[in-house]
Amino acid sequence: MTFIWHVWKWRNKILPASSDAEAIAIRHEDIFPSVQRLSLLWAYNGSSKKVFISWKNWILNPGELASSSPPNCYSSSRFKSNERHSGLFKALEGYQYALGFRKAKFRELAMDETVILKTLPVLKHAIKDLFSHDPAFIQCFRIADLGCSSSKNTLLVAFNIINIVDEACKENDRKAPQFEVCLNDLYGNDFNNIFKLLPDFYAKLKKEKGENSGPCFVLAVPGSFYGRLFPDQSLHLVHSSYSLHWLSQVPEGLEDNRLNIYLGKTSPPNVFQAYEKQFHMDFTMFLQMRSKEIVHGGRMVLALLCRSMADLTSNDSGYKWKLLAQTLLDMVEEGLVQESDIISFNMPLYFPCEDEVRTIILNEGSFSINKLDVFQGNWDPYDTDYTNMKDSNEASQIHGKNAANVVRAVSEPLLTSHFGNSIVEEVFMRYGKYVAEHLAKKKTRYYNLVVSLTKL
Repeated sequence: MTFIWHVWKWRNKILPASSDAEAIAIRHEDIFPSVQRLSLLWAYNGSSKKVFISWKNWILNPGELASSSPPNCYSSSRFKSNERHSGLFKALEGYQYALGFRKAKFRELAMDETVILKTLPVLKHAIKDLFSHDPAFIQCFRIADLGCSSSKNTLLVAFNIINIVDEACKENDRKAPQFEVCLNDLYGNDFNNIFKLLPDFYAKLKKEKGENSGPCFVLAVPGSFYGRLFPDQSLHLVHSSYSLHWLSQVPEGLEDNRLNIYLGKTSPPNVFQAYEKQFHMDFTMFLQMRSKEIVHGGRMVLALLCRSMADLTSNDSGYKWKLLAQTLLDMVEEGLVQESDIISFNMPLYFPCEDEVRTIILNEGSFSINKLDVFQGNWDPYDTDYTNMKDSNEASQIHGKNAANVVRAVSEPLLTSHFGNSIVEEVFMRYGKYVAEHLAKKKTRYYNLVVSLTKL
């Protein structure tokens, strides 16, 4: 009922919009937080027990209205930068709650789809090259999609790969193999959401492929890709998109990073070294684990966010996080956030440059590099203008809000876990304005790296 009311209210704001720009801005408004708050309030006020419901219990057990959480805050664990975390699972534990996870991944769809389309030619070349050089007949082609999430794009990747394999088999006069698609993400991923999409996925395969394509079997493999996931030499193709820039844990020794939440121009040298070291260890471990699981001559195609130059403080990688830190510092001055909370908070992210990725791959020694490309993207995934070097005032407002929503998608669980839920709306409202002001002065873009590898 609450959701329907919000959608009706949202629709009635769009109809009388005075301009297309205003209508677009309204369409991109995020009504989900209001639905969350009012649903929780409705359940609380309707409870005869009149006790506070923790947000976690409300998501997992909406029928249970008892909780020991205090009435002025949502229950949340604290996320400190000096704590060790076993993989990204703990760092992103907020994603375990189904509604929050779906909301975040919904916001990522446009950006994720762009990366999938940009990666497609690299994926096509890798698969066709594999089939043209492999004389042995592959009866079952095993695919692993690492960091798959639970959006519609999860199965889009699998569908694209099956299409390419079928094309490669026709070109080499081979019978299409069977397919085993292994979907991997952390234990908190909503795999059930993917399974609900499978009937339509299978129906689409049957409609477009008929009997010409081999049967496809989809399974879930939960766990961190910084450890072993599959038996020895069991995979022919590994794909990962927008996951490897997430570190397995917040680097240790960031106490001196003070009022930065990521790498900034004021970060001391040991902080830069800590982030570099953590990424080097994580990516090396990732390659070592996959080298045991991929067959000789098997392929791996990876896409991740990167930076355009060796300078770790370059605007294309770190400036969005500088603006978010500035937003939090403004709220410190107003007494809305404690300075000590900012000092103890750091993002478990790292955006490597092209040379770093190449060097780590060559030093690890299990793979040869077939292709390594870098391409740009606008902060706002809906923005297709790559000509102008800055936004107009009107466009910057729309792009600022959309770009803020992308950052919110990946950072809200961490911020909520560390600072509490009550400040999130205010943070991203202010943050969107900061981003809009920046884009009106300079249209900074982010960089993506796509690398194709062959197992030696």
